[in-house]
Amino acid sequence: DAITINFNQLQKHEVALDEKAIILRLRVQDDTGSPITSGVTVYASGNNTYFSKEIHSSFVDSRQTTGTIYVGAYCTNYQSCDYSCMTYQNVTLEKGDVIKEVIIKAKKNNSIVTGRVVGSDGASLHSAYVSLNSANSYSYWDPGQCYASGYSQTDSQGRYSIRVPAGSYNAWVSPPYNYDYNSGSSSTPYASRQLAMTLDVNQTLVQDIVLTRKDAVVSGATKDGYGRGLKGASVSGWRNEEGQNDWFSATSQYDGSYNATTLPGRYNVNAYYWDSSTDPLNN
Repeated sequence: DAITINFNQLQKHEVALDEKAIILRLRVQDDTGSPITSGVTVYASGNNTYFSKEIHSSFVDSRQTTGTIYVGAYCTNYQSCDYSCMTYQNVTLEKGDVIKEVIIKAKKNNSIVTGRVVGSDGASLHSAYVSLNSANSYSYWDPGQCYASGYSQTDSQGRYSIRVPAGSYNAWVSPPYNYDYNSGSSSTPYASRQLAMTLDVNQTLVQDIVLTRKDAVVSGATKDGYGRGLKGASVSGWRNEEGQNDWFSATSQYDGSYNATTLPGRYNVNAYYWDSSTDPLNN
């Protein structure tokens, strides 16, 4: 409520608070209509309140006032979650409602993609990332649609495994990342890769992935307007051709020279230099 305060006199104001008389009952069900009773947290947001609680039974109750609230659910631990594609919805609570029950839909991660990530030189790639994202357009509000994602980091043998619902996915595979503290350059010894995957219900797809080793070198120099080499300039490049993605980053040496490993092909390259000694904020 808006009130006007007069500091020269004693004032009394009464503020009415709405009673939370409506029970909002939240249930989460999988594709078969079976209740989900663990591993998921439900929430309700709106009417100047926020409620969240992990499910340990077939439903969770919270007390609410009249109005429109936003309800949904999420995995309590994404790394060990068995479900994806949880729906969200706006719910209107009206005067006279005693118990308002809302069912949130989720899809079970019923398919597996697994395999190894290796380099084109045959090396097993440790600490590479494999991520999947739904290939189709989606809406969180439509229980019939599903946006799912999953990721895995490879072990010492290059092995990975991801559980997701059946569907079509775009996969992004990123190699390990290297940083050279002596030169200030960062790079990946292998190029990233994109590919498409389609998974059926209860399918285990074995998908080994080969990343191309970068054997080309880009080198050059960064110079000022007088032709003098600039030490400490940042040079970076990016390319995306035929499903192969690559980037590099290098820092120029005392004479302005730099170099980085790349794939053969065309890169978009830019350079940046900042001399802190000429910054007026430092003077």
